Amino acid sequence: MKPVLKLINQHFIPVLQHEKGTLCIKTVPIYEKESVLKPSVSGYQYQIAIREPSIFEENTTLIHKMYQIPRSSYIDQHLFSDMEDHHYPKIVDSFKKIQEDFDKYNDSCRLCAEELKKQMLSGVCLPERVPSDHSQEKWINANEFAIFILERHLGVNKPHHVRSGPGEKGYFVLTIEMTTLAQGTEVEMQSTAAIIDNLAREANQSQELLAMASTQLEKVIKLRDELERLIRSYKLSGSCNYCKI
Repeated sequence: MKPVLKLINQHFIPVLQHEKGTLCIKTVPIYEKESVLKPSVSGYQYQIAIREPSIFEENTTLIHKMYQIPRSSYIDQHLFSDMEDHHYPKIVDSFKKIQEDFDKYNDSCRLCAEELKKQMLSGVCLPERVPSDHSQEKWINANEFAIFILERHLGVNKPHHVRSGPGEKGYFVLTIEMTTLAQGTEVEMQSTAAIIDNLAREANQSQELLAMASTQLEKVIKLRDELERLIRSYKLSGSCNYCKI
């Protein structure tokens, strides 16, 4: 039970309480045969993806969603199955349902960020950043700005602000926490900053996402309390093939 409790405390609850964001920028390969993805100079595309928790330091090479307990080598699958089959099937069912709802919430956040990105690009007069193109003079990192806007809606990273200032080669830049996310003329940066500020002020789907998170958080906390109680009791219900109690 302890690895499941660790997952709940270090990933599920912080995300649902909006202490940390759920999205990140991920690099994915582009294949010419797939019409949906257009080849770029580098052969890779940056997209908004769901952040994978980093609590399983024991095996950081896993490329699947590490919080899906049945797939993680961090948790003994035999013990997990034994808990489900012989000891606490209702708790495991509750946990699996929480996983499903958590995935749906994350997917909703990702779709919302994608929509914010579209709205942003329709208003700014800048092309998206091509990381492999070092000669690109004017650009915007729309993915990072979309996540910033969504997190502002959800109350994450409130101290962070978009700042404008002179950059290299006579251009102006927009930065967040010392990271440059857009470059262009001074007028273009002022216009882009205004668009981002307006999007950050609009509620959009944030109220719906906040309601989803609040509902899920109640269930997660209830499960956490039950797991803590059972761990303190240091007992298992029913017979166990792995130990004699």
